[in-house]
Amino acid sequence: MKDSSHNVKKIRYEYRAKNTLAVFFPDEFGHLEKSEKPDWIDSTNNIGVEVVRVLDSDCLEERRSFSKKFAGKSKLMLSPKLKVQLSKYNGRTYTARELGISDADVIVSHCHTVLVNVDMILSAINRKIKLLGDYENFDRTYLYVLCDTNISCAEIGSIFISCHELQQKSEKKFRGIFIDDGVKMYRHDFCNGTTSERNLSDVAQQVFVRTEMEIKNV
Repeated sequence: MKDSSHNVKKIRYEYRAKNTLAVFFPDEFGHLEKSEKPDWIDSTNNIGVEVVRVLDSDCLEERRSFSKKFAGKSKLMLSPKLKVQLSKYNGRTYTARELGISDADVIVSHCHTVLVNVDMILSAINRKIKLLGDYENFDRTYLYVLCDTNISCAEIGSIFISCHELQQKSEKKFRGIFIDDGVKMYRHDFCNGTTSERNLSDVAQQVFVRTEMEIKNV
């Protein structure tokens, strides 16, 4: 295995995904072993888990820029200079009042950034669905998606609806999908259409310690 920063990051995210599943669902995912295509397998229980990380530097830079300049500022009190800068962002800016979060007119979101994130996630999922035919067969194969930006409840709903449509076009299908945005982990079952969520803060320390201990031996 190549000793490069890219490989180390890839390994760390793969182990983080495996350990998150093992902590939340020990009976179901507590016996995964490292493999390739998919990344994790449990031959005894016929389970496979593929891990993918969604990262777009341009999108992240846009979010950082927007948050630094405008997030938390009153839309009505922006200086003429900032109003000109704000107009250069494609899409629409939303205040807390417009999104029903509070009665404040402070800027909290930008719809163009949200749309880009959804498109990135669906693109990554679609690529994995197309590659699934080349993977080892299991009764249940899951996709674990790691994101570097937070996802809203509305976004999650639209993502899972689109995933059903993408799966219909594929002969071989994932049994379910996990989306981990660093704050929450959403689980969706493609067979019964159910969705659940877990707070990652509840297990963050445990997952981190287990992951760092395990990758030392890789």
